[in-house]
Amino acid sequence: MFELEKFQKAFEISFPVEAAQQILGLMESLYGSEFERVHGKTDADLLIENTRLVLDGITPEQLQNGIKLMRSERWCPTLPGFRFLCLQDGDWWTAEQAWTFALNWKKDSSKPITTLAKRTLGEVSEVLNGQGQKAAYKAFIDTYEYNLRQAKARNCTQVMWVKPKTSDDVKQQKTTERNRSGMPCPPELAAKIKGAYRGNLS
Repeated sequence: MFELEKFQKAFEISFPVEAAQQILGLMESLYGSEFERVHGKTDADLLIENTRLVLDGITPEQLQNGIKLMRSERWCPTLPGFRFLCLQDGDWWTAEQAWTFALNWKKDSSKPITTLAKRTLGEVSEVLNGQGQKAAYKAFIDTYEYNLRQAKARNCTQVMWVKPKTSDDVKQQKTTERNRSGMPCPPELAAKIKGAYRGNLS
């Protein structure tokens, strides 16, 4: 009996029913038919209980963070996906943000991109080039989230990618420095310097 009570405690849920209902209502209003595609096959009461189960332990601040990040998500998140958003620390791009920035960078390499997003884009480039964006989307999201977990486990911080200078860039910089003209020395200062120089010679 004692052991059974221990296991039963694992199923105790404190996440409020009202909060779960509000979250699901917000998802439905934001995503419409996409919400139905992801969650519509689950009975309404069971969906509420599943939401409470998945989000149990999430603080109000984390919940607010998840809602904020969800507003920029292209697709309706699953319940575990929403929990993942809640636990984002805000210092890293989400997978959706990384995907958007990666596509922008692919079109124009002057656009900003993080080293992690660029690395992930390279890892799924074969899928992107061979099967298109729709097929590459899921591969990118899954790969980025895996890479992000690995980076956080190593206590890494997000770093923006900077294009390394090429030999042509270095040559151009040296040429610019050689051709740079200085400001002329004022006559009064030139006279003082000349006088001091003569004094040292005498």
